[in-house]
Amino acid sequence: MGSRLTAEKRSVAASDGVEIEYEVLGAGLPILLVHGGFAGRSTFSRQHSLAERYRLIIPSSRGHDGTDGRLPVSFGFATTEVDDLHAVLEAEGVSRAHMLGHSTGGATAFAFARRSPVHVDHLVLIEPTLLPILPPHPARGSGRAVPLDHRSW
Repeated sequence: MGSRLTAEKRSVAASDGVEIEYEVLGAGLPILLVHGGFAGRSTFSRQHSLAERYRLIIPSSRGHDGTDGRLPVSFGFATTEVDDLHAVLEAEGVSRAHMLGHSTGGATAFAFARRSPVHVDHLVLIEPTLLPILPPHPARGSGRAVPLDHRSW
């Protein structure tokens, strides 16, 4: 394998003034890696090898890895968390990225893609906690499988 790359720590002010800390590693097409609520940026330490081909952007959600934990009254996956990701991408000059979200980071990535599909190339969700943010579906709660159709996002 090639030389070991070192992540560069950066930060950007969110719309409410909270400093969002994140790391950037590598070069190439950007991949935004969004961690879950009980983890942090280290969740993606094994994916650092992707930086040999891609530019990894790994933000810390509020209360994790040096990012302030203050939450606005309107806090939520589909509001504040999505806005914070937009701030990070804007600071990096990225208008479109691949996204990978794990656990509650998957819910945030899904909400981001629903709100701003033009900013997402590909979306990968690993064990996402989607039920609180999915649009209503008549089959939900019936015990039947519910197909996810991107046209209903």
